[in-house]
Amino acid sequence: MIRLGHRVALGWVLAGLAAGAIAQTSGPSATASALTMRRLTLADAYALAAERSETLGIAVADWRAAEARYRQETAAQWPELSAAGSGLWREAGEDGGRASTYRAGVSAAYPIFNGFRTARLAAARDAEGEALSYDLARQRQLLYQDVADAFYQSLASMRELMALDEQAVALAQRVDELKRRIQLGRSRTAELLAAQTQSADVRIFQAQAAGVRDAALELVSFLTGLPAEELQLEDETALPELAQIGRYLSQTNARPDVLAEEARVREAAAETRAEEARRNVQVDVGGNLYAWSDPGDPGDWDVTLRASVPIFDHGRRRAGTAEKRQELRAAELQLSAAQRSADRDVRLAFREVRSALEQWAAVAEALRVATENVDTQTRDYAMGRANNLDVLAAVFQLHTLRRRAAALEMQAKAAAVHLLVAAGEPPA
Repeated sequence: MIRLGHRVALGWVLAGLAAGAIAQTSGPSATASALTMRRLTLADAYALAAERSETLGIAVADWRAAEARYRQETAAQWPELSAAGSGLWREAGEDGGRASTYRAGVSAAYPIFNGFRTARLAAARDAEGEALSYDLARQRQLLYQDVADAFYQSLASMRELMALDEQAVALAQRVDELKRRIQLGRSRTAELLAAQTQSADVRIFQAQAAGVRDAALELVSFLTGLPAEELQLEDETALPELAQIGRYLSQTNARPDVLAEEARVREAAAETRAEEARRNVQVDVGGNLYAWSDPGDPGDWDVTLRASVPIFDHGRRRAGTAEKRQELRAAELQLSAAQRSADRDVRLAFREVRSALEQWAAVAEALRVATENVDTQTRDYAMGRANNLDVLAAVFQLHTLRRRAAALEMQAKAAAVHLLVAAGEPPA
């Protein structure tokens, strides 16, 4: 497998390892026939997996938190109103006048100018939320790929098991035929032993394939939450065509992870400008409207205008700006890396699909020839023009090709999903 097929390859390895532990179970349990089987297509499996995915739940929570931060920053651009009350106690003057005062009313505060820092922070939070929404979309695509890998691994092992079952039936028929011929004196016992040896070898492969199937179904069960013994997978996807998938070679810049990095560049640029604004003059206005005051008349009010400009901070603001500029540079490099990775992923996935389709086409042609060869060898053996080993070799080759065809068909479909995800297409 090529790099984008690592998830598939890893799944195959894990399933193979699990098969060693559960190879004793050559099929579903005896009670499985009494269970209600659940028909499951790839789209159904993805929908169930998306509902119960903790990864998607975390991504949604992160995105909503970013949206809340954006609302906080935009709200900071508006005046802040509050109900306020105050009491002032002080020593009475020499004239004996009243020194204590009490007031209650409405207070307002509003930053008139801060170098547009608040607006730039709001823009940064907006870009952050956009980046996280793209992260969520990418997580959905990767989950779809994981589900497709498990789904097609399960189907491939099922198809392989079906091919092995057919091979076992063919060999059983061959064994019965040889027993009959031995009784008639037309075949040797060694020929029967050779057929029985091959039949026993097929039973070993059947046990291994059943273990791989069960392990792959457990992975589908883990993703969807449905019991493995109740799953009835149905493939409704046609084999991809090279002419159809070639268009994905130019689709990389619209991939969600690339768009997320573009948003993070905008976020870092806005934060850099916001940090630079901390070195500008800041003007704030505040006011109080007193509904009640003692001493005084109701309706008293006051307004405060305050302006400040930083003179000396031992380089703290300058260092903060330098930090943000480096973060912007890192974000730009991350974007460049994401763009290059997306282009590489699409090209590798395209090669993976093309290789699988070319192999499948070659195997399909070989299957046609192998089927004709079995028929010919069987007729020749009946007429004494071929030996038993030739017939057994032809049968073995035919069913080996059938197993390879089943595996390659599922591999091609899984590779097509890899290409879809590599190009940034939404899940089906």
